[in-house]
Amino acid sequence: MPEIRRSFVNLLLVLAALPFACAPAATSALQTPQPAAATLATPTDAAATRVATETPASGLPVATEPAASAAAPLAQAPAVGVDQPSPASSVEFSGLHAKLHVDVLAREIGSRPAGSDAQGRAQQYVLGQLRALGYEAQLQPFPIAYYDDRGSALTIGGAFGRELGTSTLIYSPGGVVEGELVDAGLGRIGDFSPDAVRGKIALVGRGAIRFSEKVESVAAAGALAAIIYNNQPGNFAGNLATIASIPAVGLSEEEGQTLAQTVRRESVTARLSVDAGLEQRTAANVVATKHSGAQSVVIGGHLDSVPGTPGANDNASGTAVMLELARVLAARPTPYTLRFVAFDAEEIGLLGSAFMVGEMGEPERSATRAMINLDMVGVGDAPRLGGSDELTRVAFPIAASLGEEARPLGDSLNGASDHASFLRVGIPALFLYRSEDPNYHSPADRAELVHPAHLEYAGRLALGVLDALGGPR
Repeated sequence: MPEIRRSFVNLLLVLAALPFACAPAATSALQTPQPAAATLATPTDAAATRVATETPASGLPVATEPAASAAAPLAQAPAVGVDQPSPASSVEFSGLHAKLHVDVLAREIGSRPAGSDAQGRAQQYVLGQLRALGYEAQLQPFPIAYYDDRGSALTIGGAFGRELGTSTLIYSPGGVVEGELVDAGLGRIGDFSPDAVRGKIALVGRGAIRFSEKVESVAAAGALAAIIYNNQPGNFAGNLATIASIPAVGLSEEEGQTLAQTVRRESVTARLSVDAGLEQRTAANVVATKHSGAQSVVIGGHLDSVPGTPGANDNASGTAVMLELARVLAARPTPYTLRFVAFDAEEIGLLGSAFMVGEMGEPERSATRAMINLDMVGVGDAPRLGGSDELTRVAFPIAASLGEEARPLGDSLNGASDHASFLRVGIPALFLYRSEDPNYHSPADRAELVHPAHLEYAGRLALGVLDALGGPR
């Protein structure tokens, strides 16, 4: 960002943190919060927009920047001293303050795929903010297979003949294939005849099942490649989670529907080229800890985005709420050790959260009282909650008390974010989410569409849940 604007944003963030100092960074502990019960601010943005309901692609991993090569932090304010803290009761969660973090991450840094230089800058920014609040914060590195997408191209022959804009699905293998293009419905078994796709390129609609299931379904029937067209205007960024057996790309709804109608009437040939490959890189979670008891609570959200999108709602919004919670909780005595985490590589398979829980021994897992996951909390009309029954039962009444009742999260999304890694090892977890976002995984996921009031709602809900947990059990 221009130096004047960067200085202004950093000054606002530092000034907001000054009255709320916690213990110096030399102490490795986090304190668990006690929430304030203030009412929500009135939204200052335009009316909330709606989120896409595609089968969860958000659970796929995104590469993060190697810790060793990460760029310098955007804001590295000096750690605040402990001699002038304000009373805990005066520390209020601010959606406007959280929105400043969204602006830096999505507008100034931009797209943050795991393993990218931009993700390294984002990690250093978050690290600097947490250290400036007095927390002991560090990177937790882990290896990833970085998917290097060097581009894809689709050329249609015949009367339709022209080149169409494609988006490579992450973990598509590279290669060049030519053949007849055939309609395979939504790619489900029964949507097409195996004889119809064998030796041909399958045109598949988005929806109903995961991208990976669509691709492997037509591949098992002998298709040479898969082209998945969107179920809403424009193209999309998608992830197959693991290397597929055939090349696969995304296409816009408009071009996909036109092609589907054409191939039902006449024979159409196509040439698909994908230039991509894997390389080993290092990703890293950003973890801040402040000890305040034998049991702990983890508060986190993923920092990475899919390629080609600013990642404002998905998920600078969740990271921003986590950072604002860290500011609010820095001065509050609580019975739990707190761990604030910006997870890496969520978009490519929940890799950062899976690594974190994998590094925990059984005693540490047993001592983890709860995990609160913040993912896509800044856009949409409907707050949703998922995760452990014991935590959702606590959270729903708190959500209603904040003036906006939450709805249960559908089963298709309940395993699609970082809380799922904690649930898999028996740690109670709560997923805070908001739907529907029409700009999900698209270049239109911009900072100006994120509502400060929605961020504030998520933050106060998290604080209320922490308060309701009471002391260790």
